[in-house]
Amino acid sequence: MTTPAPTPRRKDAIATRERLVRAALELFTTEGYRATTTQDIAGRARIAEATIYRHFAGKEALFNEVYRDALRSGLAGFRPLEGERPPPARERLSRAARRMLDLAQKDPPAALMLLRKPDGVSLDESTQQAARDFRDGITQIVASGKQEGTIRPGAADLWATVWLVLLAFVVERVAARDWTPDHAGATGTLDAAWTAIAYRASEPG
Repeated sequence: MTTPAPTPRRKDAIATRERLVRAALELFTTEGYRATTTQDIAGRARIAEATIYRHFAGKEALFNEVYRDALRSGLAGFRPLEGERPPPARERLSRAARRMLDLAQKDPPAALMLLRKPDGVSLDESTQQAARDFRDGITQIVASGKQEGTIRPGAADLWATVWLVLLAFVVERVAARDWTPDHAGATGTLDAAWTAIAYRASEPG
């Protein structure tokens, strides 16, 4: 059965929602959630403030939408390519980092939203699950590295945190246009992130 094409009104509604999400993303990552008002978002999206409430319950619901989208996009970067046998942990982390740095260069707000902790926002159940899935995606790669013998003993979630903190630092610098993804500072920090979690022969297995 063929799906009917969207009506002009439906297309307008979709376009308005997309502008709202984009405006909110840019403001939340530059001004912060608390400092951003629905009036600010409406102004950036070039719509009446009341229009926001036709699409979202309010600013918090809009934040949840933006953050959830970023988390799901980020999680995709940790998955193997379709039909591919999962490569070693270091390669998977390297691929994910490269994807994040490319995103930081092309679309800084999208990369920053993914790696910044929500401040004073109540996350709905769907967004909380997306956050758990994103974190679990990194932790599972680290756990696989422990099984390979390439990542040091210890809690996988701890080493995932160490790696992610250093990646976030590089993403911030690339998003700020201080570094490019290939800058020595970027590559050196990512090498340091791996060294921090990598197995050392002197450690007990």
